[in-house]
Order: sequence, then structure tokens, then C-alpha cells
Amino acid sequence: MHSRKIVHTLKSKLSTEHQISIKNSHIHELIASWNGYKSKASMDTSGAFVFDEFAYHEENDELDLFFYRGASLGYSTYDINKLNNEIIIILGELKLSFIRYEDLNMELPDREEIHCIDCEELLSSYKTNKALLVNEVKRGSSAAAYSIASFHQDIENTEHTGTFYKALKEFEETGNEAYEWLLEAAKLGSIDAKSDLALHYDKSEFLTEAAKCGNINCIDTIARQESSPEKTHYWNELAELYGHDITTNEAINDGGNWYVGYEGIDLPAISKKEMNEAKIKAKATFDKYFVSHVY
Repeated sequence: MHSRKIVHTLKSKLSTEHQISIKNSHIHELIASWNGYKSKASMDTSGAFVFDEFAYHEENDELDLFFYRGASLGYSTYDINKLNNEIIIILGELKLSFIRYEDLNMELPDREEIHCIDCEELLSSYKTNKALLVNEVKRGSSAAAYSIASFHQDIENTEHTGTFYKALKEFEETGNEAYEWLLEAAKLGSIDAKSDLALHYDKSEFLTEAAKCGNINCIDTIARQESSPEKTHYWNELAELYGHDITTNEAINDGGNWYVGYEGIDLPAISKKEMNEAKIKAKATFDKYFVSHVY
């Protein structure tokens, strides 16, 4: 709703004050690039514009993507400069800020902090952010659903007691909320949710999809389970395409004591032809499932 208001206001001001005509759909995409996203779809899954009484926007120095997107849509540098200036002004006038879901205050305070916080204020902030996230889930945001699920996982796993946690557990149902929100996030397309469900809730039907989308824990799990040498190499090739190495041991230094934190997979021997086939299949999977996000 806020995005449509921004676009309507921008379009009107650009037309009446600067005689610049930009399509509504293009303004949506340009606002996304102004926030550092490659597309409106990517931005919408990551966060939302919210009312912020103290909204203040300074000149953005990282606008390469914004100007590149403007040029690719056929607009001049002059037009995009004017749009940039108006975005800053209008967001201030409308008192709106873009908030990433992962940056919302949905984290439980540490045990050391619990005695130093205003419990009522923290709970109020939590309720406000939860309401925002639920609203975004209704609009189809998998990222918002996963944020809620992650918070419920923290609630279910914590042994904290005290005023804040008593109030929080009175406000929130405890039990299978994390699982239910993970299912909702997975239904909306969250790969992280599908990975959590596959690895921690025995929902194996999500394992392969999450692996193909690049979740390294799922790739590693499947690769270790494979009985086919060719398929083991296929998963290793896919891991490499996503920038991961599942064959090398990783050592951890714990106070001067070294131990293996990750034990790499030993790849079985296969023919050169089989290796080439594994590479081709992995590249086809990567090209089909890989999605690039710019934050």
C-alpha cells in the first residue's frame, strides 16, 4: 500500500514539476534499485516500506545499480537524478522508511541484558513488528514468514524466565508455532524454511529442492547419502557452482587445540565421460534454480 502511494506521488511530481514522464511499473523497479535490489520482486520478498515518524533520508552514495537500471529502461541521467532527489523528499514527507524483515527487533534478549531492558517497551515493539510481518505474509512474503518462524524457534528453545518471557508467552502460543510458520514460509517459496523442515523436522520432500537451490547443508546431506558415484560428483559440482567446497576438511582452533570442524566428502572414482556428464547436469540445475539477490 505504501509503495503504491510513493509511486503515485512520484509520478505526479515528476510530471507537474519537471515535465518528466515515467511509467508506474518503471518507478516501482527504480525504487527497488534505489534500495539496492535488482527487481521489485526481490525487494518485496525482503522487506517493506513502513511508517516512521522520524524518517530521514540522506543522499545515497551507492546508486550505480539505480542509474544502470534507469538507463536500461531508457531514461536519461537528468531524469534519474531528478527521480533520486524526489525519492528522498517524498519519503521524508510521507514519513516512510524501508525496513528489511531480518532487521526487525524479533530477537530474544540475552540473559545478561534481560535485567536492563524495559520489558513493556520491548514487548510492545515485538507486537508491532509481529503485526507488520503477519501482514506481509498475507501479501505473500516468504521472508516475513521465515522471520516469524525463526523467532518462534528461539522462543521454543529458550529456558529464560522473568517478566519479559512470562509476558511474551502469555501473548504467544507455544508449541508447534515454529513448525507451522516454517510450513507457511515453505509454501510461499522460502528455501531456508524448506531446508529447516528437511533437516530438523524430517520433511524429506523438501531436501532435494533446497539442495538444488544452493542450500549447502542440504547438498552436503544428500551427497553423503548417495550410493551412486556419478550422483555424488553431480552434487559436488553443484556445490562448487554455488561457491561451496564439500570435499575439504575444515579445522577449528579452540584455545590452541585444533580439531576437524567439518570433514570433507571423499569423491569416488568415475570416468572422464561420467565426470563431464555430472558437470553438464549440475550446470543445468544451477541455471534453472539459481536466483541472485542484491541487498
